[in-house]
Amino acid sequence: MDGSLTKPIGRDNLRMGSDRVTTQSGSSENCNEAASPGELPEATWNVRELLERLEGDQDLFCELLQMFRAESQTTLMKVREGLAQEDSTAVARAAHTLKGMLKNLSMNAPGELAGALETAARNGARAESQALFERLDRSLAEIMPEVEAHLAEVHA
Repeated sequence: MDGSLTKPIGRDNLRMGSDRVTTQSGSSENCNEAASPGELPEATWNVRELLERLEGDQDLFCELLQMFRAESQTTLMKVREGLAQEDSTAVARAAHTLKGMLKNLSMNAPGELAGALETAARNGARAESQALFERLDRSLAEIMPEVEAHLAEVHA
């Protein structure tokens, strides 16, 4: 995500960061309805945990999902390019960004994969990095329909 936020990230810091990013990106989507927290497997995405951390702020929830939708794909591309160029530093940096993004959204299983990818890249383990990237890419592809479903629910 653009900009830096102090960890652990609380509702107020997330609000300021998301306001900064959505203002810059010109996001016009509006979220006013409540999201349903129980529809995703908690091992993959603990929506309840995220909503508790956001103190039920549905607008912020929606803004974070919109940012995730855009930023995760850009960051995955950076990992893919780093792997293709055999640039373990770039892979580790992008994996670290993904790890933070995923963990802050309570997407715990993909966050663990991103952390493992970061470690493998820092250790110069190219084959392991490639395998972890493929798993992470599949994991995020599986989670995106759920993100889209939550965004559609709050727009209804």
